[in-house]
Amino acid sequence: MEDREVDAAGILSSETCDSSDSNGHRNGDDDRWPTLPNLLLEKIFESLPLKYRFYASLTCRSWNYTFNCPGSWKTFVYGDYVLTRPKYTLHGAYNYYPDYYRMRALISKTSSRWHTLIIEPLTMLFNLYEFLRILTNFCDYSVQTGEEKAEPIFYGTGGQLLKASPLFLCHVTNLKSLTLRHLLLEDHEAEEFLTEMLNCFAKTLICLCVRNLTKSSRSFLHFGLFLNLRKLVISPQHLNDDVIYLLGNIAYLEDLFIVQDEYTGLATPGSSSAWKEFASRAPNVQVHLHCSGRCKMDMIWQPMAPVTSIMYSSSFSCLTIQSALTIAEYYSNTLKSYLQKGLQRRYRSKSYNERADTALLMLVRSCRHLQLLGIRERISTATAIMAAYISPNKSLKFYVRRQALLKRADYPFGPNELSSEMVNCIKVAAKSYEFTDALIGEVYGSQWRALSDNEYMHIFR
Repeated sequence: MEDREVDAAGILSSETCDSSDSNGHRNGDDDRWPTLPNLLLEKIFESLPLKYRFYASLTCRSWNYTFNCPGSWKTFVYGDYVLTRPKYTLHGAYNYYPDYYRMRALISKTSSRWHTLIIEPLTMLFNLYEFLRILTNFCDYSVQTGEEKAEPIFYGTGGQLLKASPLFLCHVTNLKSLTLRHLLLEDHEAEEFLTEMLNCFAKTLICLCVRNLTKSSRSFLHFGLFLNLRKLVISPQHLNDDVIYLLGNIAYLEDLFIVQDEYTGLATPGSSSAWKEFASRAPNVQVHLHCSGRCKMDMIWQPMAPVTSIMYSSSFSCLTIQSALTIAEYYSNTLKSYLQKGLQRRYRSKSYNERADTALLMLVRSCRHLQLLGIRERISTATAIMAAYISPNKSLKFYVRRQALLKRADYPFGPNELSSEMVNCIKVAAKSYEFTDALIGEVYGSQWRALSDNEYMHIFR
């Protein structure tokens, strides 16, 4: 059988011609190989070993098309040296080991077309074991996800590794800070793990960070039972009204960070009544909303929570009219900081109605206690001047990017909004970066200038 396969490959590769047409077919007088019927070509390709099958596919476009047809892969023969690579060993000989990259690539692309699998007598049984193992894993995956492209599947850190962690941590006496990120556990595993952590560190932990502990949306009352916590970082899917009530009873809690990222699933925010009760029980606790990573979702707003800062470190997030209205409704009396870190990777038009100008001015007007404002999005120089002019807090730390600042006086001034002299002053200053910097600095009573991209990224690292 091996001799016949090699001879067939030799016949296919020995047919040559001096020229080719526009379709990649050879134009010899006696050359009829490219014009053979597809069914016959599929039978020929099916009888070739993998190596020569690939070489034959490089002959012309017709043969390459046949190489990718399902009929060419109806029968797959696995032998000793199929999908292996030689490796030199210390005792002076070459051993053949599985080539996992080629093995996985071949199985993922062609195994769905196999009708017959032939395993020849082998001497290297380990290679056969690895081939069958990878083929089995691929079959399990295909059954679960189907042939179509599925959504990303996240695998958590559970099992024996999770069971070993508490055994070690419980021997760490007086542990002050514990961070658990993206464990993505099953619900019962997370419940048992937090119970063991609570038994060991209920009175010693000062800082606790638990983000995406489970794959699904699941709240845990354990977070409210760490009695000496001063800082808690948590994902929004682990909060509900009962957890919020318990957190309000922690005597020493100072900062509560609610962080969402690309692993955060659908989460239901706490109710406004729960957050009002939390604010009355813990008036000194500062709540921070943070959107990080590659999160493309909008912020999960917590109604009437005592939020003092909102921060975006996700490059896909942007300030919209809807988010500005939500902030004005829920956090107008508490918000002190609004910050967009990094550079934006999401396209927004330069048109005034589609930029963040209107939302920015709404945010500045409504939040009377705003102390820090960092905007990385496109706004006009006239909007930057107006934001400084209408801000209730004249000591506001206002940061914008020079490269995102458009020299335009396109702000729609109302008839009685400003005096005609002020309007003319803003329109003249908006045509120059230097005049804009000088006018904003005059409003704040100190020197001011827009930052370069490097400066903006460095100051908010």
